[in-house]
Amino acid sequence: MQQFIRPEVNLTIPSTVELLEDLDYVGGGHERQSLHLMLPKQMSDKPLPLIIYIHGGAWSHGTKDLQVERLLPFVESGEYAAAAINYRFTDEGIWPMQMDDCIQALTYLSDVADEHSLDRSRFALWGSSSGAHLAAMLGLQNQLNLKCVINYCGPSHFVPVLEHEHLAEHGQADTPLGKLVGGAVWDFPDRVVELSPVCQVHDQSPPMLLVHGTADEAVPYSQSIDLQAAYKEVDCEAYLVTLKDFGHKFQHDALEALVKDFFDCYLYNRRVDLKDLELR
Repeated sequence: MQQFIRPEVNLTIPSTVELLEDLDYVGGGHERQSLHLMLPKQMSDKPLPLIIYIHGGAWSHGTKDLQVERLLPFVESGEYAAAAINYRFTDEGIWPMQMDDCIQALTYLSDVADEHSLDRSRFALWGSSSGAHLAAMLGLQNQLNLKCVINYCGPSHFVPVLEHEHLAEHGQADTPLGKLVGGAVWDFPDRVVELSPVCQVHDQSPPMLLVHGTADEAVPYSQSIDLQAAYKEVDCEAYLVTLKDFGHKFQHDALEALVKDFFDCYLYNRRVDLKDLELR
């Protein structure tokens, strides 16, 4: 069996899974421009859908390494391939550099789809926090015709920081949002609108599963409510799973089955009863 060892990870990869580590998705680029790709060793006779995970960390820290364990059950099932991607942080450059890196990663995965028996018509994104923000933006900008997006507690609506004095502390140059836009948000109002998923929703928006805790101390629960409302205005599908009294980092026994149902529905066209839920 393959052993996957990183500073924060010591994981045995099942014998049924092949892990391709640290693939360079730009060719001689920054060390952060890399991804892990996981494939079932016994591949289906048909190309498989691909789940792509984008990690969180306020666009300034985090790693794809911690997502391998999360994705393994999907690959072990033999029904999915999976990838986890890194992108450059805000200490390397401002928006849209992070988005551009993710686009390059998706393009790379599309380019190698035939080599690894991936179905490029069935790519899906999954992200948490700032990674969920990037996943939402990629889906809403119709990158590679993504089939669906899962959004765990992602920020979606930055415009209120411009409009409400009590939110001013979140728009200073030394905050995560300030570092993303390149300074105090009031100096870059157009950029703030540009990187707000709520402002990008359109009538062809990909199906989205939103998961958010009501006691989230980093990204307010209202952010997911706002994004779902924007979806409803254009009659597109967005389901909200509310985690009652949960904070920004969460685990819940029911989530794994919900996530699988969502992917099964949109990547395999299986009949699944998807709906808004409140979990405790």
